[in-house]
Amino acid sequence: MAFTKATKQATSIKLAISGPSGSGKTYSALLLAKGLGGKTAVLDTEGGSASLYADFFDFDTWDELDPKGFPPEYFIRVIKAAEEAGYSNLIIDSLSHEWNGRGGCLELADAIARAKYKGNTFAAWVDVTPRHTKLIETILNTRLNILATMRSKSDYVITKDEKTGKSTPQKVGLAAIQRDGMDYEFTLMFELDRDSHIAIAGKDRTHLFSDPVLITEATGQRIAAWLTHPQPVTPEPPKQPAKIDPLTYIRADFDNRLQNGETPKSIIKDYADILKTDAQRPIDVFNADEAKIVATELFRRAKGVIGSMPRFTHMEGFTFEKIEKPYWADETVWLNICLNGKKIGDLALLSKKAALACGIKVLSAVLVELDMDALVPFKSRTNRFVRTPEFPMNDYDLSFLVDSMVKWNEIYDCIMAKKNELLRDVTFVDEYKGKQIPAGKKSVTIRLVIGSSEKTLT
Repeated sequence: MAFTKATKQATSIKLAISGPSGSGKTYSALLLAKGLGGKTAVLDTEGGSASLYADFFDFDTWDELDPKGFPPEYFIRVIKAAEEAGYSNLIIDSLSHEWNGRGGCLELADAIARAKYKGNTFAAWVDVTPRHTKLIETILNTRLNILATMRSKSDYVITKDEKTGKSTPQKVGLAAIQRDGMDYEFTLMFELDRDSHIAIAGKDRTHLFSDPVLITEATGQRIAAWLTHPQPVTPEPPKQPAKIDPLTYIRADFDNRLQNGETPKSIIKDYADILKTDAQRPIDVFNADEAKIVATELFRRAKGVIGSMPRFTHMEGFTFEKIEKPYWADETVWLNICLNGKKIGDLALLSKKAALACGIKVLSAVLVELDMDALVPFKSRTNRFVRTPEFPMNDYDLSFLVDSMVKWNEIYDCIMAKKNELLRDVTFVDEYKGKQIPAGKKSVTIRLVIGSSEKTLT
């Protein structure tokens, strides 16, 4: 054994992204993975939220759920499966569930304390900590690039706008939701701002990100270059105010100024002054890659707004599909809005040719066409008159055993098939499986509403 000269031997990045809700953790992780290159897999513990970006990124998702929830072993199993399947990048979205999710370390400690240590949770961590540590070791030792998102605890602070003098509440992220000291395990840890989506490197062993940065595909490419470079990459010098990155500035500033009542025209003029360019043609200050990033982000936000419409307007939900490209749309960034398999509208980035023909000179524009007459309201929203019962209705809760595979709608249909004039309603109350219930069975509790329009039932 002897000492040898130290050299950088990193072959993969262990990266974490933390931030409050809406800060762009998933989207940023996908951008980084695309820049790193290679096949990407996503372990999505957020109810399929990553799949909302499937139109913009090429990745696979892990579709096997663990009935126990999110214990450390679940994450270890997925990491090893991604290695064996030949992926280069694994996005864990989100690693917070391993700590405070269903079946995570906090729940494990409580359960073990009750079962083994008479409620002493301090003693229970003797069993839980080794399981959590094994996950950390698996993350550190895998050949995969690990990009782990973590929720952060949120709070609101009152900020004052220097231009308008208005005070507004701003949502900020605090500590990441994971075990204390988890940031020590990662090579690079970004903390995202909710409003501007700007990332600050709270920890950076790469020495690439001394300044705040807007995460793009190019950010992942810089990290990939650092991993393969034989010598440390020299950090870029701090940007001077006169050379401010236009994309970062506009992304961070535009929305806030609109909310404070300024007009787009006046904001664009300020940008042009800073960038020393013609205020009438702001599109010229961006190169093709920057323009594509701005356009993609704009399209993503528009899709989110349109996709949430049915929930707020109490209409049947519609889907986004690629059936027929609108003549005015960009060649790639477009979707058709469909309802029950029929196209009822379009959502697309306006092509440069169409924008010029209409006299539109902004950087990017997204256009939505929607046939409002084709929208279908929820049937449950239809108003109808129901006479108030003259005689009181009686509720009866009934519990019984059924096979564990029997579904609620099957029980409901069976009851309604035997319905008479006294049975007014049937609702589901509860379902229970436990030690007292025979194997292969479950206890179902329902509520029967019984009443007569002619007399009081006794």
